[in-house]
Amino acid sequence: MGKKQEYIQAEKYFESKDYENALKIYVKLYNKDYQKEKILSTRFAPCFGEIDNDNRLKYINDLIDTNPKDSQLYYIKSDIHLLNDDYESGLKSINKACTLNSDNFEYAYRKVQIYDKLDKTKEGEEYLKFLKENHMNTYVKIYLFNYFIEHNDTNLSPEELFVNIDRYTEKDIQLTLEELGGINNI
Repeated sequence: MGKKQEYIQAEKYFESKDYENALKIYVKLYNKDYQKEKILSTRFAPCFGEIDNDNRLKYINDLIDTNPKDSQLYYIKSDIHLLNDDYESGLKSINKACTLNSDNFEYAYRKVQIYDKLDKTKEGEEYLKFLKENHMNTYVKIYLFNYFIEHNDTNLSPEELFVNIDRYTEKDIQLTLEELGGINNI
């Protein structure tokens, strides 16, 4: 059976809510670089949401074994750990994601959130200082997101604000920094 036929079969399983069988095929296809973006963005989360935690970890570890440089998989693994309030394991996973992709706002923000949950204020502050010095755009996005959450005068939910802040371009960030009086003022 070719990749396209396997994908069609996985979709049939998915539509009939047979998430276990769908996931088996999606993992296989992901590992073969077939429809990776669609599988990652629209299939893994619903499937993972319907199976037990041990199987979630089994599947994500299988994916990581085959795709060890895929930062998004470590981000998903951190989600799985956080669902179980396992913040230490979540921190290890998000650290790996941040190592692989140090300029990703979502990963950096997740790391700050985990430090907060673990009551590791000093480590969180050191990480923010590191971002400010080495990954200014990511730092500015975190600052602005927190500012917008505190001063939200729109009808946007935190999720909508989160998505929109990640769309800030380099030019948007530079203009915002100028308005705020530079990086040293935030």
